Amino acid sequence: MNSVLTAIGPLLTLKNAGTVLTAVGALACFYFVAAYQWETRGSWRKTAGGKHVMGFTAVLGAFFGLVFAARVWPSYPGRDWISLVVFAAAVWQVLWRNVLLYVAQHPQRQSRRDSHEARATAAETADK
Repeated sequence: MNSVLTAIGPLLTLKNAGTVLTAVGALACFYFVAAYQWETRGSWRKTAGGKHVMGFTAVLGAFFGLVFAARVWPSYPGRDWISLVVFAAAVWQVLWRNVLLYVAQHPQRQSRRDSHEARATAAETADK
């Protein structure tokens, strides 16, 4: 056992451990995305929460993938564009999370909006 640790000791640097963790994180996120789609048969698309869970997990996996790629291949074609897309997607997910929080914490605004839309639809129907 001691000889095994001696042999792999130089490989167990903090940077290498972090690189391995980013790979595991990316794989775990992408597994979740595939499993969530498979297990729900796509019904996650029917709710804002389901869309957010799927989107946020996919973006988190993409972030892990970016870090892994940067550590393994420091310079690869399209890196700046790929990073920009992932960063924009992450910002969008966080903004969306704030909207979901606001809507969840202020349900009276949503119910007022729904009743206003129902009245407008009823008025349109009555006019016909």
